[in-house]
Amino acid sequence: MGNHGELPDYDDDSGTYRMSQAPFDWWHDLVERYQAADDRLHAMLSGKNGNAYDTLLTDYQAINVDLEDYPGAINAVCDEAAEI
Repeated sequence: MGNHGELPDYDDDSGTYRMSQAPFDWWHDLVERYQAADDRLHAMLSGKNGNAYDTLLTDYQAINVDLEDYPGAINAVCDEAAEI
């Protein structure tokens, strides 16, 4: 969240960040989807070598989408690499 300028309001009294349920749910869903996609990517990278590894890594590094679309883009790169 901090890397995207989206930290919630900080409550000095409690020493915690606070947000309403809807944004929390959105971030929770995004983090879950991102973690699953990232785990898949790293599992696939560990099983590739040579040109297949380089292609998968290059395609991953070229992803340029909005944050909420990032997990889907990682999975699309993995899907394409699975066909190689």
